[in-house]
Amino acid sequence: MKTLNIIFLAVVILFLHTEKSHSQLSGAYTIGIGGNYNTISAAAKDLISSGMNGPVTFNIMPGIYCESVTIDSIPGSSISSTVIFQSQTGNPEDVIWKDSTDILQTFVILNGADNIVFKNMTFINSFSFESQYIFYLNLNCDNVQIVNNRMTSDGFLNSYGIYCSNTSSTKQLMIKDNTINSLTIMESTGPFISVNTSIINNVLNTLSGIKLRHHESVTIDRNVIEAHDTFLSIAPVAISLQNCTKNLRICKNRIASIGEPRFRPGSGITLNECLWDSSLIANNFIYYTGVHGLSVSNCTNVKIYFNTIQILSIVSDNIRDPNIIISNNSYCEVKNNIMGGRATDYVSNNNTNISSDFNLFYPIYPFANVFMLYHNQTGYSEIEQFRTASNNDFHSLVKEVYFVSNVDLHLSGVSIGDTSLRGIPIEGISDDIDGNLRNTSRPYIGADEAESPLPVELNSFVFAVSSDNVILNWVTAYEINNKGFSIERANAENNSDDQWIATGFVNGIGSTNEATDYSFTDKNLEPGRYKYRLKQIDFNGNFEFHNLEHEVVINIPYEYSLLQNFPNPFNPTTVIKYELTKNVRLSLIVYDVSGKEVATIVNKILNAGRYEVQFDASNLPSGVYFYAMKIDGELVASKRMTLVK
Repeated sequence: MKTLNIIFLAVVILFLHTEKSHSQLSGAYTIGIGGNYNTISAAAKDLISSGMNGPVTFNIMPGIYCESVTIDSIPGSSISSTVIFQSQTGNPEDVIWKDSTDILQTFVILNGADNIVFKNMTFINSFSFESQYIFYLNLNCDNVQIVNNRMTSDGFLNSYGIYCSNTSSTKQLMIKDNTINSLTIMESTGPFISVNTSIINNVLNTLSGIKLRHHESVTIDRNVIEAHDTFLSIAPVAISLQNCTKNLRICKNRIASIGEPRFRPGSGITLNECLWDSSLIANNFIYYTGVHGLSVSNCTNVKIYFNTIQILSIVSDNIRDPNIIISNNSYCEVKNNIMGGRATDYVSNNNTNISSDFNLFYPIYPFANVFMLYHNQTGYSEIEQFRTASNNDFHSLVKEVYFVSNVDLHLSGVSIGDTSLRGIPIEGISDDIDGNLRNTSRPYIGADEAESPLPVELNSFVFAVSSDNVILNWVTAYEINNKGFSIERANAENNSDDQWIATGFVNGIGSTNEATDYSFTDKNLEPGRYKYRLKQIDFNGNFEFHNLEHEVVINIPYEYSLLQNFPNPFNPTTVIKYELTKNVRLSLIVYDVSGKEVATIVNKILNAGRYEVQFDASNLPSGVYFYAMKIDGELVASKRMTLVK
């Protein structure tokens, strides 16, 4: 009997143990020595065999884990019941997932695993001559998230951060906030359609970057991508998309693709044979040293807005390295972009329904055999020729632009506040690469909405001459925080900036989107040539200059002239004007009605020019008087005036 009781107790214990090991998982568990599971593999195996009936979180204790984990389809997982593998502390440096001495080529294999998250861990895959992977996605894997991890894969020929096999397709794949170093960050080149792939806010150090094929709805936003060549004969490419459809978004990325220009040239973004229902490539910095910055070919409905693209490599006068290539596309728009650095900037070939305008080109190397602009295989060195040939870019310009550095393409120096860098507002583009709001009516072109807004734009600035007076008129298209205009004048024969003098000030209207007219008269100028400028000042003390395009000439009078005093009648002062054709001794004398001299206003040698003088008759009685102009003692003219007290 005692023996039977012992056997019965053993069976009960075995039964209870079996039930516990196969009960569905739900809640939080720990992985590591002393935890619920000693290894990540053990936790994954139990998850697959037991299934789940609620959200499951595996908190991995600090330590080093040398494992290869395969996760098949998870029973019970769903959008609301996800599985999370994460560092217990939240610090990626506390959980080191690395290869063992036999060099694991793959850390995580997902065979149709859905609704699973990997976050806050460090993966280190050491040097290998074999193909190696951090994450290998096989079959159909939906709602997979790889978030805030540190990944290094140092394979010699083929090392991948994330690889989707030729038999896989994904839905809702999220790669966010990771730092990844590998030859290829992500590759998905199989024939099956993947949907809603998001690659957001990662730091990627790579060779061949992000390579996607047969994807529908792709978002690649706010990543820092540094694509470098190696001693391998492979050209670095930051982003490459092919045969993709619907809802592309490549925005706010900082891309540097640095290759050896002649043999392994770098490329920024390449799109080929993508039939987008809607797409957007906007607010990207692209610095590269090779083939092209942005290439879009055989695509439809691609919108390319507010990008800054620069190349500085020099190979030869005969090698073309376009900033943008737009070839064989339909319904493509290219607007508000800055592109340049080398002589070849823009290639537009065999497109239909293309709209290109408000772009800036800045070639800085005067190559003899490379044109700045190409349209349908014909090169043009002048933008006017390109406009005629392409029927586009009527508001685009050629101008030097200043950046913080060759690779930091934020605007700098005189480019900040440069009104010629004004683009046009585009619906849906409300901020820049840094998240700073764009001006709703006059944004900067390029990816950077500079800190200083474009304060005032002039529609016109003209002048007229009346005798010895210069009348200045200007019209503003809009104003932001405008205190007013200091009117400055200089002798046109003197080019020194310290010769400018302020001659007046006109108050501004503050802020307005309406056109505003202004006028100022600079009076009593001597004969000569003058130049004028407006110093527009805002309420913060910032200022910019607007120069009058033409010189102003005040001519010497062609005859002696004595003008009627004003006012007349007067009490007790009035102003008398006169003009001299050459240097003379002038006498200006006042007489009463009896011919008696009662005052001498002027008696001295004067240069040719126009003059005015004020006469004060406080000591004279009311009545009629005459004033006469004598030149070298000879009477030239006289006028009558009336004093009324």
